[in-house]
Amino acid sequence: ARQDPAESRVSRRIRGVVARHGVRTGLYDGETAPMPSNRIIKRRFTHRMSLQGLLALIRPVNTAAAGLGAPVGYLIATGTITPEVLFLVAGAGLITAAGNALNDYYDADIDRINRPDRPIPTGRVTPRAAQWFAGILFLFGILACIPAGPLCLALALMNSLFLFIYAARLKRVPLAGNLLV
Repeated sequence: ARQDPAESRVSRRIRGVVARHGVRTGLYDGETAPMPSNRIIKRRFTHRMSLQGLLALIRPVNTAAAGLGAPVGYLIATGTITPEVLFLVAGAGLITAAGNALNDYYDADIDRINRPDRPIPTGRVTPRAAQWFAGILFLFGILACIPAGPLCLALALMNSLFLFIYAARLKRVPLAGNLLV
């Protein structure tokens, strides 16, 4: 068979790998692809993400608003502003960003129809990458609250748990989700 001279060497090689191994592109983590010998193989995936996709995932304006609201809450609760408040700004922002990323992960099917421009439906971020990103943001957000004291740490842990429960379960339950928020 004669090869098209306009086709690149890389695309010919990819086409050959797909033909030999039955690997298909566009699968999500954990999905399987049939092989020509009717065996099913587990495909290894990269956690594809772009900086633009990650920024859209965390909704930077909402994240900044939550982070800047933390010192106001601290001032109202204690009557003072201390240097530890900077850690609260970071913690509140990171936990809010994690909640936004996790929310997009759980809403991926709905967003494919209602918000096809969101990072997961467009493919700028894979669902698995959104999960990992949310987990890392939750971890660093909670760690950032440690210097502010045990009460702030407890609130960060509770807020993180509530964000997870809301996104995973209660968002679709009438009244319960609204009460949690």
